[in-house]
Formats: sequence, structure tokens, C-alpha cells
Amino acid sequence: MADIESVKKQIVIVGGQLRELKANNGTEAEIEALRAQLEALKTAMRGDSAGQNSGAKEVSFNLKVPKGTKDYNEKEMIVREHVIEKIKSVFKKYGGVPIDTPVFELKVPFARFVAMNKISNIKRYHVAKVYRRDQPAMTKGRMREFYQCDFDIAGQYDTMIPDAEIVCVANEVLSSLDIGEFIIKINHRKILDGIFDVCGVPEDKIRTISSAIDKLDKLPWENVFKEMTVDKGLDPAVADKIGVLVQQKGGAELVEKLLENEELFNNARTKEGLLEMKQFFEFASAYEITGRISFDLSLARGLDYYTGIIYEAVLVKEENERGKSGDSKQKPKPKSKKGGDENEDASARIGSVAAGGRYDELVGMFNNSSSKSSGKVPCFKDGQQQHQIDADRGICFISWRGITEGANTILEHVEEEWHQD
Repeated sequence: MADIESVKKQIVIVGGQLRELKANNGTEAEIEALRAQLEALKTAMRGDSAGQNSGAKEVSFNLKVPKGTKDYNEKEMIVREHVIEKIKSVFKKYGGVPIDTPVFELKVPFARFVAMNKISNIKRYHVAKVYRRDQPAMTKGRMREFYQCDFDIAGQYDTMIPDAEIVCVANEVLSSLDIGEFIIKINHRKILDGIFDVCGVPEDKIRTISSAIDKLDKLPWENVFKEMTVDKGLDPAVADKIGVLVQQKGGAELVEKLLENEELFNNARTKEGLLEMKQFFEFASAYEITGRISFDLSLARGLDYYTGIIYEAVLVKEENERGKSGDSKQKPKPKSKKGGDENEDASARIGSVAAGGRYDELVGMFNNSSSKSSGKVPCFKDGQQQHQIDADRGICFISWRGITEGANTILEHVEEEWHQD
């Protein structure tokens, strides 16, 4: 035991010398010599420890992957590679070229890339693993490590053309994967914010009320109403007025109906959003994708930087199941016998398979120019794409971060289908 303690002390001393040498820019030869000495001491300590503990009980290890991650065997990888290649083929069909950005970048990497390289026209795609900083919840499909498939467009376009193209790309990707029937829910942040204006929501409550509205696809109106009024202090009369509007869904006919609402039409934000949605449906009709689209006024999405169209693609089967559960009180789910280990089932709930929306001025965050128009770069993030427009040059930047997390949920779903066949 005394020999082991002596070696431990030497390891501490040599380790300190090595750190000091690195800090003082020592030569490579000196650093390597200390590294070798340190490794020899560690090896000696392991040998002595093994000898002294040879009669002790064998140590057992609980082998598992890091929290929020999982292994994939050879059969699963064949499916995953097949799916990813199909996604890439659609991206290439629409003119996408590959670029790569650092994986640990905290801000939106493509926005920084466009600003730094002064790019005015590009279609790019990026398919890779990314990492979440917050706590994973694998039973809800929220993993720490997951695939993200981006498709971005930067260039000059008329209003809503790239937005419609983004949804067209999303539709083609999901259709090519044969994952079952799906719909792409669409809304517009200007419309939603205008509704809040008309109904009398205080400016400082708009985002928090928006996040409550976004839960209408999972919870009945009574629960959302309670959250807005009891939890967030909204006037019940205002909440009732919001409920009449945001529980509507449809297609181009709903846009026309809302345009006939004098109160909404007289609000600048709502009017602008509705006119843009009217254009969107005209382009969507030309792309022949209106059958896949549902104009859903309850769709809000949580990120503050969305300023225009937002969308979310969901499987029809799951959407119908959510609708049924929303009509009655949900029974609490039984806890796992294992205490809720998050690795028990990564595909228990599929959720959205692509999502995103348009956001403005994000690229301007990375622009050092002091000119007034330098920050006016609208952007659209589509779960599969994002869109930005420069105010005085007409530059449109669309980025489809879609199939973001949806990539993982799609991969899991397709794997299940293949195994059943």
C-alpha cells in the first residue's frame, strides 16, 4: 500500500511539471519526455494495485451509453444510411450544395456563415449529428445527440416564393420516405401577433400567451384557458376572444374568411400576414401541395425569432390520436418500473417530423456594418428551412432546419416499419 501511495505522489508532481511546461511553451521533446514518465508511473500504479487486490472480489461494471444517446447496430445503420441518402437526393434536386460549420457553435451557424462570407446567393444542405445542451427526454424523442438535416436558401426572390418552395421540399422529402400520411400545419406569426393585438393581450404577455396557445395540439382548450388566465394572469374575456379565433383551421378559404373580418383586416400586422398567406396558397397550389397543408391558427412555436410563416409536419395518425385525447381528460401514464430510465424507449412518441419558420434580421446579428439596413435580413426557419430577406436589396434567406430533430424520429419510425416487414 505504501508503494502505491508513493507512486500517486510522484504522479501528482510529474503532472504538475507537465502542466507548467505546457503553460511556459516548453519544447516538444521536453513535453513528450514528461508525458512518457507520467504514463510509466500510471502503469506502475495499475500493476501494483492489481497485485495487491488479486484476492479481492472481482469488480463488475454497468456498461451503458451516455445519457441521451444510443448505439445503432449494423441493421439499423443500413436503414439510417438509406433514409439520409434519400433526404440528400431531394436537397440536391432543388439545387442544394453541401457546406460544413463547427458542431459546437452556439448561435445559428448558417446565419454566421452567410454574414462572414458576404454570401448573397446560395442553396445549401447539411446533414450531421448535433447536440442539445438541456436535459434529454428520450421517451419524448428529445435526445442529447441526434441527426439534423438542414436545407437553406439565400438569394433574391419575390414574396412567399421561397416559403412555398421550402414547404414543397419538406413535402417531397417526407413523401419519398414512405412514413405514412402526414400534414404540414402552417401559420404566420404576424397573424398570431395581430390576433393578440385585436383581442387585447398586453405586449409583455404576447410571447408567454403564444407558448400557451402552442399547446392546443396536445391539450384541450379548457387546460390552455386555465394556463393563460390562472397561471399567466390574462383577463378571461381576452382569453375567450382568443379561443374563438385560434381554434380555427382550414386552407385558402380560411384566409379569405379572415380577410373579411373587419377587426382583423384593420390591424396592420394581421392584414400583412393574411395577404402573405394568400400569396403562399397561390404558390402552393402551383406546386400542387395544398392537399398536404392545414392553415392552423393555434400553431405558434416557441422561439422568439420567428417573424413570418411557421410550420410543423406531423403524422396524420398521431395527429388524430392527439385530437381524441384532447376531447377528454388524459389519464396519467404509469411510471416505468425502472424509475423512468430515459433509454427505455426513444420512439414512444413521434411528435413533429419537421418544423420551423421564417425569421427576420438574424443574419444582421453577425453584421458589423453600422448602416441602418444592415440588420434587416429576414429569415425563415422551416424545421426544414429558414428564410431571410434584406430590406433594401431584396435578399431572401430561407433555411430549412428540417428535418431537425425530425430526422431522428423519422429514422426511428422507418426502422420500425422495415423490421415489421
